[in-house]
Amino acid sequence: MSQMRKLYLSKNDFKEELAQLDAEWHRRKEECAGDDAKLKLTNDEMMSRFRELAGLRERSKSVGLLSEARELDIGFPMVTDTDSWMGLDGAFGLPFLSPTGSLKVRRAVDEEKVRRREVKAWWWKIVIIPALTALIGLVGAVTGLVAVLHSK
Repeated sequence: MSQMRKLYLSKNDFKEELAQLDAEWHRRKEECAGDDAKLKLTNDEMMSRFRELAGLRERSKSVGLLSEARELDIGFPMVTDTDSWMGLDGAFGLPFLSPTGSLKVRRAVDEEKVRRREVKAWWWKIVIIPALTALIGLVGAVTGLVAVLHSK
């Protein structure tokens, strides 16, 4: 993996890397046929690489979700909240949101989007549409008045 890919891994890149890892695992498993000790070492190495790859993908998803939350001015779960974060021990590099943490942030993002949509709807229903209605009515009244005065 290149240095850039260590910071971010898209869904398609993850699938490609996973397919390559799977192919390499099957190839190396055939090479180790009959040698149980070598097979165990190979399996351990491949599982370690898979965990690293899965951690990288989870971290990438966390970055996207946290970026969206930051744009909406939503606070993040505290790093001390161990239910919301994974990898705090440094085993997988930088910490990333756990499924529980992702759920909390996603709910907060969705609630903020709904709130903003409701604010826009309020402005349209309470301010803009009644003002346009009054303006159109006023234009109609002025037009009628001009027509009556012009006919006399």
